[in-house]
Amino acid sequence: MKPVIPMRFRPICLIIAILALTTPASIGQNYVVFDSIDQLQSYIEREKDATLVINFWATWCGPCKSSFPGMQKAVNLYKDDASVAFLFVDCWERGTDKLKIATDFINSKGYTFNVLIDQDDKVVSSFGVSGIPTKFVIDPAGRIAFKAVGYEGSEDGLVEEMQAMIEAARSRAN
Repeated sequence: MKPVIPMRFRPICLIIAILALTTPASIGQNYVVFDSIDQLQSYIEREKDATLVINFWATWCGPCKSSFPGMQKAVNLYKDDASVAFLFVDCWERGTDKLKIATDFINSKGYTFNVLIDQDDKVVSSFGVSGIPTKFVIDPAGRIAFKAVGYEGSEDGLVEEMQAMIEAARSRAN
């Protein structure tokens, strides 16, 4: 039996789908930042037939920041593939202006990530994340196919891991 996204995660998946249908909070040089649950829902709705990679992170998290060059390579690898979407959820951020903290970081590094600012940490809580970085790969049927916590330190290894999880999630849905 294939695992299905638990009921408590379904509102979040719906939220992520709707993100793309709304106006982003801000547009950086090479990325889009969403700062509301409504925008997250729009994004999920738009990507409902895609394999979705959700990466939970924070600017103060060393392993998160170390993993980003590898994650950027993975994003680049799938940038022309409409059946794969990436969403980077900035959570547990310290400071009062979380949007500015995250956008300044992403902008300074030139990353091309779609970023959700989890202002009240509701998204990270709904996924039951207890440590970051944490990546979920959700298959086109909306089921969590994989969950990976941490970063092993190899950019190329991370790209290979993401590729394997994405391809396996795609094949599960067929």
